Amino acid sequence: MLEAFLTDGLRTLLGMDEAQNLVEKTMRWPGHVEAVTPLVNNGTFIQEMKNKCMTGDDMVVLYCEIDGKIFQMVAYPKDGMTAMQRTTALTCSTFAKLVAECGSLPYGVLTPEDLGKDEGLYEFVMENLCYHGLEIEERDG
Repeated sequence: MLEAFLTDGLRTLLGMDEAQNLVEKTMRWPGHVEAVTPLVNNGTFIQEMKNKCMTGDDMVVLYCEIDGKIFQMVAYPKDGMTAMQRTTALTCSTFAKLVAECGSLPYGVLTPEDLGKDEGLYEFVMENLCYHGLEIEERDG
């Protein structure tokens, strides 16, 4: 059983007029917010996380509904990396590979949301993430 709370990770989506509803939630064990709030308030949160939370299993869940399609991924620790390390590092390395192989992209500053609108770039990213073991299921909603 987990609790979920609203978090702010959707800043690049603020300019998308076509998106009517955007919600991002972080899931944690029951009691997480109550336990973490005093650490944030007294300024020791980051050090406590470094000291106590660098081991153990985690999981990253992605669920997104857009334009009649559902995208879903569940990632677990693998190859000595936590699920969070895998999903963030492999995504960053995929974007670096994209820039290296394309030379330059015609868009200037490119958000992931803008990249997804270009079918070729979208396929490149999805294929690379899948190659590294991050399988994102895509199906009609």
